[in-house]
Amino acid sequence: MNRWCFDFWTWTRNLVRVQGREGKTSLHYVAEEGIVDLLSEFLAACPESIKGVTIRNETALHIAVRNNKLEVLEVLLGWLQYVGKQETVKWTDDKGNTLLHIAISQSHIQMVRLLFKRVQINAQNLADLTALDILEDQLEGNLI
Repeated sequence: MNRWCFDFWTWTRNLVRVQGREGKTSLHYVAEEGIVDLLSEFLAACPESIKGVTIRNETALHIAVRNNKLEVLEVLLGWLQYVGKQETVKWTDDKGNTLLHIAISQSHIQMVRLLFKRVQINAQNLADLTALDILEDQLEGNLI
């Protein structure tokens, strides 16, 4: 690899991790917008970017779930499995919510199916609620 290519690759890797407003990186932005092609490019350029969190302690996974970006979530989960970093799926945001808490609270049923066996269903957030507690509350609210 010539020097120019090496410098460009290093610059690209560093650029992916630069945080902007609210601590969001380029990876967070493409996850939020659902730009799957760029998501894959950014992960290839900087695999460590998956560990980046916003000021709300949200990963690109949290942002994908919160914004109902199913395809982004599928790509991220597949990539994490491929590189052996599945533990990232268990990370919580600043309110202690797992991805499953968020998916259930926003009624993203397809995402719930994807996440159900990947996270601890009995994990409690900072309000001492499990994802199943949130589901139960939603079901009771819909019955009234």
